Amino acid sequence: RELARELAEPVGAIEDGLRRAADVLTHVTGQLGFCLAHDGERLRLAALRFVRVSSERVMALLVSEGDVVRTRLLDERDCDQRKLDRISASLSRLVAGLTLEEARSRLEAEIEGDRAQRDALWRRHVALGRLGLQVEVGAELYVGDRSQILCQPEFEDGPRLRELLRALDEKQRMLSLLDNVLSAGELRVVIGDELGDPGVARCAVVAEPVGSAPLRGGLGVIGPVRMRYDRVIPVVRYVSGKLGPALT
Repeated sequence: RELARELAEPVGAIEDGLRRAADVLTHVTGQLGFCLAHDGERLRLAALRFVRVSSERVMALLVSEGDVVRTRLLDERDCDQRKLDRISASLSRLVAGLTLEEARSRLEAEIEGDRAQRDALWRRHVALGRLGLQVEVGAELYVGDRSQILCQPEFEDGPRLRELLRALDEKQRMLSLLDNVLSAGELRVVIGDELGDPGVARCAVVAEPVGSAPLRGGLGVIGPVRMRYDRVIPVVRYVSGKLGPALT
């Protein structure tokens, strides 16, 4: 009932739902809950803006629905900020509501279109926008309240705790570890050395993949090897079933 109540509350952006799921898993299981999402090309844009950061460089800001911002630095010397604001407004009207892939195709069509043939300046502006869209879209990892691990006797030892916290703080390290756990495509329990990382060698992970391309991911918990699997596994499955539709 507690899970149903927590997960039934409305959320805005998908990112908020992922954070809530990680918090719910942490609170209900007493372990460290996590959610992992590869957002791929599904990111939908709200605006594309350009801000001059030096005499030779401009920062492109891709603002997605939910106010998630991704940035890219570009070499650009000719446009002052007023001109960049006009370019931003024009390009934002073109790409708003589109995925990254759709926005790139739209700008490509603009470069090849009739207006571009007549207007070389417009062609250069759209080319700047196309460069701004070449951002790397990776994965996001949401982790619950880390203080939960302080309650576990296995981690009362200072060096062990520091080793685990270091592993949790290194995002790419954790993404690689969890991707490997989730690669089987089904709920898995992976224990100790099987995780392939000395920082979590005294831990176990219960994880299940959710969603599908282009927005796929997974969720689960990290905790001591002695965790109550008979309690944790049903909770992970339940939350996965509730979160999955949001990632399809």
